[in-house]
Amino acid sequence: MMAHALPLRKPGAPLGLIPFTVPGWPSDTGYRRILARVAAHQPVSFELALPSGGGWSFRTSGVIAEALGGAVGGLDAFLPVALQHRPNVAVLYRGLLDRTGRKRLLARLNGAVDHVMLEWEPDELSGWIDDCFGAGIGLVRVMEAGAVTDAGARTLSQSALPNTIVYLKCAARTAGVSCGVEIVRTASARIKEVRPDLFVMAGFGIARPEQVRRLAAVRTLDAAAVGTALLERFPDGEDVVDDYFGSLSAAARSAA
Repeated sequence: MMAHALPLRKPGAPLGLIPFTVPGWPSDTGYRRILARVAAHQPVSFELALPSGGGWSFRTSGVIAEALGGAVGGLDAFLPVALQHRPNVAVLYRGLLDRTGRKRLLARLNGAVDHVMLEWEPDELSGWIDDCFGAGIGLVRVMEAGAVTDAGARTLSQSALPNTIVYLKCAARTAGVSCGVEIVRTASARIKEVRPDLFVMAGFGIARPEQVRRLAAVRTLDAAAVGTALLERFPDGEDVVDDYFGSLSAAARSAA
């Protein structure tokens, strides 16, 4: 069984947006109301955080760390949200290094989650690839946008399975200073040249409509993820989040 494919960007179509949220934060009821408003803007996918209990790395912003620490319900709250909002990406955090526990979790996610993305760099990536494939779940391949070389793109093309998402990190950490659009353009073009079937998205440091508008002009980029800037508005309520995400959606459509 293969992972649920994300729609590749068609010529003239708007850049896809992918909201990053933490199910159960700031409260279960509040979260569901806000997510419904975000979903009304028809994002191309959803990134849903699932803390593993083992912490997170230095790359995680304070806002995301606060949300991870304050989320209620754990996996029982996560699964109904994942089932309702697809296609999706479950963002996993450090702590699932034991293979038995990893396979058990992937079995629980099967049928509700389409792809998983690791917040840390595992020592054994091949094990994650094999176990995700066995569970019918795609594994997002994470690359530094500024470090994608022609050779690196070819290596990726040889190991990436069909429907693989390639996540281009545009900053050293979430909420960091994003790299320039030309770096994203070069990286995504190198990947698409060797594997045009792969879904390429950018994230880390994307927060403003003008950034989204510039990224939307990169035709080899399928989507952009927005995390910290979105989450920090959650405590202000659904209207504030709706206005903000709506402004990003309008910026993505403006370049179509």
